[in-house]
Amino acid sequence: VKNYLLDSNVLMASGQNAHTQQTVDFVARNNIIGGASANSFFVSQSEPDRKNTGTEKEGGGFLVENNTFTLNANGAIPVYGGGHTFKNNIFDIRGGKYAYGGKITPADLTSTNNLFWQTEAQTDQLAALSGDGRKVFNSVEDFQAVGLEEGSIHEDPKFAQVPLSVVSLDGKKIASNTESRLFFEGANRFAVGDHVEYNFDGVDRVVRETDSESIIIDPPLPQAPITTVLLLKWGPQPVGPMDFTTNTTHGAKINFEAFMRADFDNDGKRDVPEWPAGIQSPRRTFQP
Repeated sequence: VKNYLLDSNVLMASGQNAHTQQTVDFVARNNIIGGASANSFFVSQSEPDRKNTGTEKEGGGFLVENNTFTLNANGAIPVYGGGHTFKNNIFDIRGGKYAYGGKITPADLTSTNNLFWQTEAQTDQLAALSGDGRKVFNSVEDFQAVGLEEGSIHEDPKFAQVPLSVVSLDGKKIASNTESRLFFEGANRFAVGDHVEYNFDGVDRVVRETDSESIIIDPPLPQAPITTVLLLKWGPQPVGPMDFTTNTTHGAKINFEAFMRADFDNDGKRDVPEWPAGIQSPRRTFQP
């Protein structure tokens, strides 16, 4: 695939948001990308060598600019191939593990003027590259020592209103979940009284009990989970509209809630027809 443009979209609430095997000259601009329970946005992902010929097919030449990566339970961008440019993005590690990483070297990537932030992150690292031996980057200064992230900063983007962090359900304990008891992955980041949202459904629920591996929520879910999805921790603040507005020059400039109403240009008018009767609209509908 060549000459692909992804401009001013929202990719949110999925296992993984985008795979890009054998893609070259891909531009991703002004998008909000996140809510993935695994890795979120694959840049030039390798096509596996299924015939054991000793080679893998990779793409290259991605331009990733002015995007907001947020609310991912794992990594924002796994990177493959080369000739990529990242600039003016927000890498908001809000409960996740890293901003970007992969089997590349610093020479395969030009990355500048990005904003990094970590809230309840699972690790200290911002990135890890393993193209010529594993290199872990825990600060902007670590990047700059190898020629990456000139002009980049580590700073709170101060979004207008978003969850504190995301927590994935434990994939090994899915069968143990009920409508009210949910088993989470990793360390316990919940407290009794926290407000939580289940899988971007817009419903305000409260943690009534918690232990080292689970929480009990009220009101309960309509049915027990059957797959690994995300819990959004809002903390003491009730679940509300998400607003990724920020005063920085980094990241996407999209009205998230308007987009969820199919008003893509935020002019107060729906831009696509209503879904037919009987078909559920696949969007977050905030329910106060």
